[in-house]
Amino acid sequence: MRRLLLVALLAAWLPACSNAFDSPALRLKYQPPRNAKLLEESAGPPRLARFDNGFEIRAVDAEPLAIDETRLDQLLPLACDKAGFACGQKVSSKAGSIGNRAVARFTFKEGGDRRLLYYLPAGKRYLVLTFTASEASYDKREIEVDRSLGSLKVRD
Repeated sequence: MRRLLLVALLAAWLPACSNAFDSPALRLKYQPPRNAKLLEESAGPPRLARFDNGFEIRAVDAEPLAIDETRLDQLLPLACDKAGFACGQKVSSKAGSIGNRAVARFTFKEGGDRRLLYYLPAGKRYLVLTFTASEASYDKREIEVDRSLGSLKVRD
């Protein structure tokens, strides 16, 4: 009986410890890095979810461009301007994937900060995922964000 009670208590307590993010407005599920908490979710446009670790997700209701490794720079006006922020000086760009979805991955420098940006087509819209941190803390925290993106589930 005690064991059953303990299992029931643990089952009720564990979901409360999760920082999983499930947004009907953004039409996605995401498990942010450990200790990252949602600060705000706004209707936009663009719709936005902002986390306290420097990570943001923007959903832009516009026809996405296909990802072509040879023409990644053509995505920058969509990824930066239409999503509502300045990217800074581009350091690198490459095509890749998150799960079974094609993405373009960019890194930027601006002042003493670095920014990671993913452009992800999703049906009749696209997502812009960004992570910004100081030069000093960027590398370690970038790895945590990249790993967490494996949990991203997008509903078209």
